[in-house]
Amino acid sequence: MISENSKLHTYSGNVRIAFTHGNLSTKSSRASFQKGKTVMEGDVEIILSNAIAKTQRVTFIHTQQGLVAEWIKLALPINNHKK
Repeated sequence: MISENSKLHTYSGNVRIAFTHGNLSTKSSRASFQKGKTVMEGDVEIILSNAIAKTQRVTFIHTQQGLVAEWIKLALPINNHKK
């Protein structure tokens, strides 16, 4: 879904993003480690270079290609530069 002003994109379903380079910052209410995966829950923020993606639960998996994030629903503001 894309908001009327096109500034917020919301992805639902089996959403996956791979991160291959650079640092990734995150915040959440809870984090746990399960079978080689990191699970973050509760007001999760994934801080990217030009936006902050928000969700309620994300699973990070380390792969040979880099870090893969999987979730059911993700809200991603477009053109939301950090100050």
